[in-house]
Amino acid sequence: MQSLQQGQQGLRQDVQALQVGQQGLRQDVQALQEGQRRIETRMENEVIEKLSALFDGFNLRGNQIDNLKKHLDDRFDDIVQDLNYKHKGDGSFVLTK
Repeated sequence: MQSLQQGQQGLRQDVQALQVGQQGLRQDVQALQEGQRRIETRMENEVIEKLSALFDGFNLRGNQIDNLKKHLDDRFDDIVQDLNYKHKGDGSFVLTK
């Protein structure tokens, strides 16, 4: 009878240890969830905002390059016309008189 009671006592202690371990795991999971929320919030507030700014800057720079190319093409056409050259269509020019 005594060994049965000792076995039950041992089981109680094991169950109690498992419950303590389970509580520790719950706390760890809760801490991980809080960390995840902080990371998600930081991404929303910082990273996404910075990526958006970079994308906007990239688009702006592309528009500036397109505008500069158009301006240079227009100026080049004016210079060619002033020098009486005619564009042949294959990338070369012929002097007209």
